[in-house]
Order: sequence, then C-alpha cells, then structure tokens
Amino acid sequence: MKCPYCNSEDVRFLKGRNVWICFGCEKEFDTQLQDSDSSNTETPAPLKVFFSYGHPESEVVNRLKELIEHRSNGRIDIWLDTYKIAHDDHWRARITEGLNESDRVVGYLSKHSMRDPGVCRDELGIAVGSKLGMISTVLLDKEDDVKPPAVLTERQWIDMSDWREYQAKGEEAFCAYLEKLADRLIELLCS
Repeated sequence: MKCPYCNSEDVRFLKGRNVWICFGCEKEFDTQLQDSDSSNTETPAPLKVFFSYGHPESEVVNRLKELIEHRSNGRIDIWLDTYKIAHDDHWRARITEGLNESDRVVGYLSKHSMRDPGVCRDELGIAVGSKLGMISTVLLDKEDDVKPPAVLTERQWIDMSDWREYQAKGEEAFCAYLEKLADRLIELLCS
C-alpha cells in the first residue's frame, strides 16, 4: 500500500476510524483513493515494538503496554516477555527472536535494568547491534542512579523518573500520568 498523496510506503490502517494514515505526509485516506488495480487493500501489520525493562518496574511497563496498544488503535504491537514467553520456553532464544522481529525497541532504564551483568543490558546490546537508530529510551530512575552505557545516551530519552511520585498520589493521578506518557510514546514510535 502506498500513500496516494506522497507515494510513501510508510502507511498504517487505523481500524477504529477505518482509514489509512501516511506517516510520510501525515494525511489520511481510504482505499477508494488507491488505484483500481491495487490488490493490496488488506490491513497492514502493526509496528512491532520490543520492550526491555527490569522486573521490579513490571507494573508500570505492563500498564504502558496495555495503554499504548489500546490508544494506538492497533497500530502498535508490543513484545513483552510476560506475554510472549511461555512456560518451558528457552527464554534467551525467545528474547532474541522478539528483538530480531521488532521494528523498534524501547529500553526502560532503571538501576535494576542497567545492572551489570544483566539481561536488559544484553537485550539492549543486541538491539544496538541490529536496530541502531531504532532504539528509544525511557528513564525510570534518576540518571545518576541508572548510569546508562554511553551508546544509549546519544538520543534524548523520555524522563519518567518521577513515576513513583504519581503512583503515590493515587490511582487517578497515576492513570492520568500514564495516559500522557502513553500518548507521548505512541507519537515517538509512529514518527
């Protein structure tokens, strides 16, 4: 499927609104604008995003996964170990498959996830080697506490180091905070 306005192939179908959107020119269109000989009218695959995180932060990461998938109207499918690794799976192989099959990677950086040695550091090392430029980072603890590797500091991260403060304010405040961050991540991932 190509955009009828700019000919970009970076298009996605929004099921909820029943329209196509082009991420090249940001215009919406429906399939009637496509050439009559175009046989590719099926819904495109969603953007596959791998989430790397430390398990102590699993609650916030799981909630963001659910919000992003819901609020993106099917445009984003998130790979998260708790959903994609079954009992008795070879977890390192499944993680490597998930990374290799993803379009983008989001690394949630915390004291726990950046410890050395650590699985998250391994995941992000694989991602740097195979997805360079397609890695976004979210800071879950203060930068001085996280001490991320230099390769992960080349791009500006989303600073969520205050998430525990919003969680302490109660469910309503925490939910509103997460919704804003989910929208910000959707915008980042889809740009």
